Amino acid sequence: MVRSCLNCEFRETGCLKRQPDEVVAKFSDLLVRYTVKGKGRAVFNQGDAPRGVDFLCRGMLKSVRVSTEGGETIQDLLVPCS
Repeated sequence: MVRSCLNCEFRETGCLKRQPDEVVAKFSDLLVRYTVKGKGRAVFNQGDAPRGVDFLCRGMLKSVRVSTEGGETIQDLLVPCS
């Protein structure tokens, strides 16, 4: 996991594009980093109370809606900084 947004390979493609190092460093220091590993793990569920903003730094996230019958509908596929 990248420990600072200063070292992120996607820095120039996301919300930090063209920001000076000082701004990026302050932003990076505010973040709480955690790792979610494993296919099929939920990051959040519909109806959960918002607890902040999540940034995807590695891998791919599939946004899926699950019906009451258990069927899945893919809503979106997200890659880092998308």
